[in-house]
Amino acid sequence: MLRNNAGDDLSVSGDGAFTFPTGLADGSNYVVTVATQPSELSQTCTVTSGTGTLAGANVTDVQVTCVTDDFTVGGTVSGLAGTGLVLRNNAGDDLSVSGDGAFTFPTALADGSTYAVTVRTQPTDPRQVCAVTNATGKISGSDVTAIEVDCVTGYSVGGTVTGLRATGLVFDLNNRSALLFEQDSDFVFDLSLTTGQTWSVRILFEPDAHTCAISPGSGLIGSTNVTDVAVSCITDILLSDSFEDLAEEPISVD
Repeated sequence: MLRNNAGDDLSVSGDGAFTFPTGLADGSNYVVTVATQPSELSQTCTVTSGTGTLAGANVTDVQVTCVTDDFTVGGTVSGLAGTGLVLRNNAGDDLSVSGDGAFTFPTALADGSTYAVTVRTQPTDPRQVCAVTNATGKISGSDVTAIEVDCVTGYSVGGTVTGLRATGLVFDLNNRSALLFEQDSDFVFDLSLTTGQTWSVRILFEPDAHTCAISPGSGLIGSTNVTDVAVSCITDILLSDSFEDLAEEPISVD
């Protein structure tokens, strides 16, 4: 809503030229102001060249410029004990968080914009799993402060690979984190699970001429890391190869 001389109001619904309904006598003063700012989409409109005196012609150079207001996105972190937590908004605005309490992303967003908050990097030392609630929405004329990030201590799953004589062994944890091995080695999955969660390790690919087994292959996360997963491989022996090897050896008769 625009106003001239504190009394002549004009509703404006879009960009373009505008003219107040009441004409003024030549030599009259005019003062154009914003009586009401836009509200459905929060904007701030300012007037330039809004004051003067009529001098024998219509006034057409009053400029009203509107910009959409920006608002911040944030919330509260609780239960954080580890280090390295990084939150992300809209796949690009990252924020490192070092402790419990309120947080606000560095980049404000225009009113009407959407937001989507995720955990880019989970905390370590100790390993934790942080989950976001109220993570998505649309800015509606005010700062967003209701996002909640709750962190709980997480535990790892690991063990040992033995008997591997070729490359290409691949196995995964809960269909989410996969490991590739070329030799016997200890391993730890880069995936934190919380108390009460089920874990399951399965073999995806075995190297040629190898048969591998996992024990134990599944279980429930308690209050410590799982460290006893054993991936044992044996090399398959082909009978044809064995007979060829024997045929090449000399046979002695006493």
